[in-house]
Amino acid sequence: MLDKPETWVAVGFLLFICLVLYLKVPKLITSALDDRAEKISNELKEAKLLREEAHTLLNDFQKKQKEAEKVSENLIANAEKIAKDYIKESKEKLNETLDRRKKLAEEKIKRAEADAIKEIQNMAIDIAVNATSKSLSNNINNETNSKLVENAINNLNKIS
Repeated sequence: MLDKPETWVAVGFLLFICLVLYLKVPKLITSALDDRAEKISNELKEAKLLREEAHTLLNDFQKKQKEAEKVSENLIANAEKIAKDYIKESKEKLNETLDRRKKLAEEKIKRAEADAIKEIQNMAIDIAVNATSKSLSNNINNETNSKLVENAINNLNKIS
Protein backbone atom coordinates (compact mmCIF):
# COMPACT_ATOMS: atom_id res chain seq x y z
CA MET A 1 0.00 0.00 0.00
CA LEU A 2 2.73 2.48 0.71
CA ASP A 3 4.35 1.78 -2.59
CA LYS A 4 1.32 2.78 -4.58
CA PRO A 5 1.34 6.34 -5.81
CA GLU A 6 -2.41 6.72 -5.24
CA THR A 7 -1.85 6.25 -1.52
CA TRP A 8 0.70 9.01 -1.41
CA VAL A 9 -1.59 11.25 -3.42
CA ALA A 10 -4.39 10.53 -0.95
CA VAL A 11 -2.06 11.16 2.02
CA GLY A 12 -0.82 14.40 0.42
CA PHE A 13 -4.38 15.45 -0.26
CA LEU A 14 -5.41 14.76 3.33
CA LEU A 15 -2.38 16.66 4.61
CA PHE A 16 -3.26 19.53 2.34
CA ILE A 17 -6.84 19.54 3.63
CA CYS A 18 -5.59 19.42 7.23
CA LEU A 19 -3.15 22.24 6.56
CA VAL A 20 -5.90 24.28 4.97
CA LEU A 21 -8.18 23.64 7.95
CA TYR A 22 -5.36 24.31 10.42
CA LEU A 23 -4.56 27.63 8.80
CA LYS A 24 -8.30 28.42 8.76
CA VAL A 25 -8.26 29.16 5.05
CA PRO A 26 -12.01 28.49 4.60
CA LYS A 27 -12.74 31.02 7.31
CA LEU A 28 -10.42 33.50 5.63
CA ILE A 29 -12.09 32.86 2.27
CA THR A 30 -15.59 33.22 3.72
CA SER A 31 -14.62 36.37 5.63
CA ALA A 32 -13.08 37.82 2.45
CA LEU A 33 -16.21 36.87 0.53
CA ASP A 34 -18.40 38.29 3.30
CA ASP A 35 -16.40 41.51 3.30
CA ARG A 36 -16.71 41.73 -0.45
CA ALA A 37 -20.46 40.97 -0.26
CA GLU A 38 -20.87 43.65 2.42
CA LYS A 39 -18.86 46.12 0.34
CA ILE A 40 -21.03 45.36 -2.71
CA SER A 41 -24.16 45.69 -0.54
CA ASN A 42 -22.97 49.06 0.74
CA GLU A 43 -22.22 50.21 -2.80
CA LEU A 44 -25.71 49.10 -3.88
CA LYS A 45 -27.27 51.02 -0.98
CA GLU A 46 -25.18 54.07 -1.86
CA ALA A 47 -26.15 53.71 -5.51
CA LYS A 48 -29.81 53.44 -4.50
CA LEU A 49 -29.49 56.59 -2.36
CA LEU A 50 -27.73 58.40 -5.19
CA ARG A 51 -30.46 57.27 -7.57
CA GLU A 52 -33.16 58.55 -5.20
CA GLU A 53 -31.27 61.81 -4.75
CA ALA A 54 -30.89 62.16 -8.52
CA HIS A 55 -34.60 61.44 -8.94
CA THR A 56 -35.41 64.10 -6.33
CA LEU A 57 -33.11 66.59 -8.06
CA LEU A 58 -34.72 65.77 -11.40
CA ASN A 59 -38.17 66.41 -9.93
CA ASP A 60 -36.96 69.67 -8.39
CA PHE A 61 -35.46 70.81 -11.69
CA GLN A 62 -38.64 69.86 -13.53
CA LYS A 63 -40.69 71.89 -11.04
CA LYS A 64 -38.29 74.81 -11.39
CA GLN A 65 -38.50 74.53 -15.17
CA LYS A 66 -42.31 74.60 -15.03
CA GLU A 67 -42.18 77.59 -12.69
CA ALA A 68 -39.70 79.32 -15.00
CA GLU A 69 -41.98 78.63 -17.95
CA LYS A 70 -44.92 80.13 -16.05
CA VAL A 71 -42.84 83.14 -15.11
CA SER A 72 -41.68 83.59 -18.69
CA GLU A 73 -45.27 83.25 -19.94
CA ASN A 74 -46.34 85.89 -17.42
CA LEU A 75 -43.48 88.14 -18.51
CA ILE A 76 -44.42 87.70 -22.15
CA ALA A 77 -48.08 88.41 -21.38
CA ASN A 78 -47.12 91.52 -19.39
CA ALA A 79 -44.79 92.68 -22.15
CA GLU A 80 -47.55 92.21 -24.74
CA LYS A 81 -49.99 94.13 -22.53
CA ILE A 82 -47.47 96.93 -22.03
CA ALA A 83 -46.80 97.02 -25.78
CA LYS A 84 -50.55 97.18 -26.54
CA ASP A 85 -50.99 99.95 -23.97
CA TYR A 86 -48.03 101.81 -25.43
CA ILE A 87 -49.44 101.46 -28.95
CA LYS A 88 -52.84 102.65 -27.76
CA GLU A 89 -51.28 105.59 -25.90
CA SER A 90 -49.13 106.46 -28.92
CA LYS A 91 -52.17 106.40 -31.20
CA GLU A 92 -54.08 108.64 -28.81
CA LYS A 93 -51.18 111.09 -28.60
CA LEU A 94 -50.84 111.04 -32.38
CA ASN A 95 -54.56 111.72 -32.79
CA GLU A 96 -54.38 114.55 -30.25
CA THR A 97 -51.38 116.05 -32.03
CA LEU A 98 -53.11 115.76 -35.39
CA ASP A 99 -56.27 117.36 -33.98
CA ARG A 100 -54.25 120.25 -32.50
CA ARG A 101 -52.40 120.77 -35.76
CA LYS A 102 -55.67 120.61 -37.68
CA LYS A 103 -57.20 123.24 -35.38
CA LEU A 104 -54.10 125.42 -35.72
CA ALA A 105 -54.22 125.07 -39.50
CA GLU A 106 -57.93 125.95 -39.51
CA GLU A 107 -57.26 128.98 -37.31
CA LYS A 108 -54.42 130.06 -39.62
CA ILE A 109 -56.73 129.65 -42.61
CA LYS A 110 -59.44 131.71 -40.88
CA ARG A 111 -56.90 134.42 -39.99
CA ALA A 112 -55.56 134.37 -43.54
CA GLU A 113 -59.13 134.66 -44.87
CA ALA A 114 -59.86 137.54 -42.49
CA ASP A 115 -56.59 139.25 -43.44
CA ALA A 116 -57.34 138.73 -47.12
CA ILE A 117 -60.86 140.15 -46.68
CA LYS A 118 -59.46 143.18 -44.79
CA GLU A 119 -56.83 143.67 -47.46
CA ILE A 120 -59.46 143.44 -50.20
CA GLN A 121 -61.69 145.87 -48.27
CA ASN A 122 -58.74 148.25 -47.79
CA MET A 123 -57.89 147.98 -51.48
CA ALA A 124 -61.55 148.57 -52.36
CA ILE A 125 -61.63 151.58 -50.05
CA ASP A 126 -58.39 152.90 -51.53
CA ILE A 127 -59.75 152.41 -55.04
CA ALA A 128 -63.04 154.06 -54.07
CA VAL A 129 -61.23 156.95 -52.39
CA ASN A 130 -58.95 157.40 -55.40
CA ALA A 131 -61.86 157.18 -57.78
CA THR A 132 -63.89 159.60 -55.66
CA SER A 133 -61.03 162.02 -55.29
CA LYS A 134 -60.41 161.93 -59.05
CA SER A 135 -64.09 162.36 -59.68
CA LEU A 136 -64.35 165.17 -57.17
CA SER A 137 -61.20 166.85 -58.35
CA ASN A 138 -62.64 166.88 -61.83
CA ASN A 139 -66.09 168.07 -60.75
CA ILE A 140 -65.31 170.40 -57.86
CA ASN A 141 -64.04 173.86 -58.41
CA ASN A 142 -62.42 176.20 -55.89
CA GLU A 143 -65.69 177.67 -54.70
CA THR A 144 -67.27 174.27 -54.00
CA ASN A 145 -64.04 173.16 -52.38
CA SER A 146 -64.12 176.15 -50.03
CA LYS A 147 -67.71 175.37 -49.04
CA LEU A 148 -66.85 171.77 -48.32
CA VAL A 149 -63.87 172.78 -46.17
CA GLU A 150 -66.05 175.28 -44.24
CA ASN A 151 -68.74 172.63 -43.69
CA ALA A 152 -66.10 170.20 -42.43
CA ILE A 153 -64.71 172.80 -40.04
CA ASN A 154 -68.21 173.61 -38.78
CA ASN A 155 -68.91 169.92 -38.29
CA LEU A 156 -65.65 169.59 -36.34
CA ASN A 157 -66.65 172.49 -34.11
CA LYS A 158 -69.98 170.77 -33.42
CA ILE A 159 -68.24 167.53 -32.48
CA SER A 160 -65.80 169.18 -30.07
